Amino acid sequence: MKKTIIQGLKRNVSLVKPLGLCFALALSTSSCKEALLDTTPYGSISSSNMWTSDNLTDLGVTGVYQALRLGITNSGASGRELYHYDRLGFTGMTTGGDEMVNGTVATTSGLFSNTWKEMYEGVQRANDAIVNISKVSPSSPEKKARYIAECKFLRAYYYLRLNQVFKGVPVYLEPTSIDKMTKGRETETKVWDVIIQDLTDAINEPNLPAKYAKGAAQYGHATKGAAYALRGKAYIYQKKWKEAAADLPK
Repeated sequence: MKKTIIQGLKRNVSLVKPLGLCFALALSTSSCKEALLDTTPYGSISSSNMWTSDNLTDLGVTGVYQALRLGITNSGASGRELYHYDRLGFTGMTTGGDEMVNGTVATTSGLFSNTWKEMYEGVQRANDAIVNISKVSPSSPEKKARYIAECKFLRAYYYLRLNQVFKGVPVYLEPTSIDKMTKGRETETKVWDVIIQDLTDAINEPNLPAKYAKGAAQYGHATKGAAYALRGKAYIYQKKWKEAAADLPK
């Protein structure tokens, strides 16, 4: 029996040797290593190349906005939208959000973990845009300033939602790799300060318009009006009524 098996292996050795040789070469030569370990994303643009043209800058900012839709299902809502946290106990408006509002979330629910992941994804995208639009993008200075203001608005939005739920979270204001995300939790007040500063920067940016006319190319993008409204909301959460009244529509 052993002899039969050995003879069979010998007959197939001519097939095994080339394969083994190729594998050995792949491990020993630099060119094969590069082929095996090629980490260039073929379905997306890496961050280092994302902002190198005007069109890629547009697409990069679109990606920051797209984070608003993380978790959105075919029903049109994730149950974790901003307005769900302000419904004062009214139920039956949507599925998912009621558990958060009423404090009945089970330990098996993904509401908290998903909110954390999705909002920090938005923060990371906004950080990437804010830093690299300034450093890399060849777009006009006016466009770059407007986009940075929009991304600061979005970063404020993502941190506001995190602060609503967790009452103080780690703060990152620059692109950070996962292995370096080791900061401790900031106080709730500190996070509000970051939010207010980003929204104030957006409001003070001359290239960010107060609003867009319906049908305009940028219609739906963040504006000074949106920044005032969100800052007013942040002031309400801090019970700064005078500041909130100054920001919100009369």
